[in-house]
Amino acid sequence: LLSSLQADPGKLRQAYLVASFTSSLLAFPVFAGIAVTAGQFIPIVFGHHWIAATTCVQGFCALGLLASVGVLQSCLIRSQGMANLWFYYLAGKQMVTLLYVALFASWGINSLILALVIENYLLWPVTAFAVSRLMRMSMLRYLSTFALPAVGTLAMFGTVTLTRSMFTGMSPLLALGTTVAVGALTYMLIIALFGRRHLLE
Repeated sequence: LLSSLQADPGKLRQAYLVASFTSSLLAFPVFAGIAVTAGQFIPIVFGHHWIAATTCVQGFCALGLLASVGVLQSCLIRSQGMANLWFYYLAGKQMVTLLYVALFASWGINSLILALVIENYLLWPVTAFAVSRLMRMSMLRYLSTFALPAVGTLAMFGTVTLTRSMFTGMSPLLALGTTVAVGALTYMLIIALFGRRHLLE
């Protein structure tokens, strides 16, 4: 299967786009959902003394969301005979990360994680551009693969934020459960309404 895909650029492009859509379809709402409800579930699961970890969890969720896309980009670039280039990219990225750690470690863990999130999002377009070149398509075409999951995730984020303020008198566990249910329902509704063709693929 892999050899047939490598021999047919059209099939490889289609397979990669479907895999990217599927990955973002699952990962975007999970990481965004954890981030937006972190302030609710951390006190319930770990106790109120861990509430300060909320920002860290949200930062790692932002990195996880990007990693769900980055894993496929890494596989594609290495499969196309560019393993050496990918190694140099990762080595350079890790050197930048070490510099960030040295600069921001004294500012506290929240500042350090924020710096790492910013670094990863600033460097991500480099791999996105490499993928678009390998797939012989425009950056806009490649980024459009993530449009529907991103819109669904933003809609979920909005409804969760709005409805959460309505549950101030509710027990924390019930409020969390209701918030998760509203967010999940919103996301699934958006995907079902606008993503039928993608889901069939």
